[in-house]
Amino acid sequence: LQSENVVSGCGHGQLRERSDSSRRLIQAARNVPMAGRTLQFIGGVFVQTTRMYLKQAMERFGEVEVCHMGNRNNPEEEPPWVRFMTEKAAQDALDALNKGEVFVDGNQLKAQWRPARGGKGEGRRPPPEK
Repeated sequence: LQSENVVSGCGHGQLRERSDSSRRLIQAARNVPMAGRTLQFIGGVFVQTTRMYLKQAMERFGEVEVCHMGNRNNPEEEPPWVRFMTEKAAQDALDALNKGEVFVDGNQLKAQWRPARGGKGEGRRPPPEK
């Protein structure tokens, strides 16, 4: 591997060096279709449901990258969702959810694939203009 270092901005006026290999890993991660790894909850998550318990329930299917509780006061506008590290973990979780096998605080969870938003990858904002 060639280790040419490139300086890139990382916010707050700081600079950081990034090798070719780390840039390739980041680019590969950006190319993963997010809708295949992210589930949106449509039932069973309530105001008293904690992020910790929801994440624990999902981790039995595989590593969880992000567990977001959404807008607890208006879940229809911004529902809770979880993104797994692998598509297999997400599919295994969805299969169990569809069979009614997953509960948090005694409530059966219901979920569906989270739709991709904006065509740039699910929930991702485009990088700032330079």
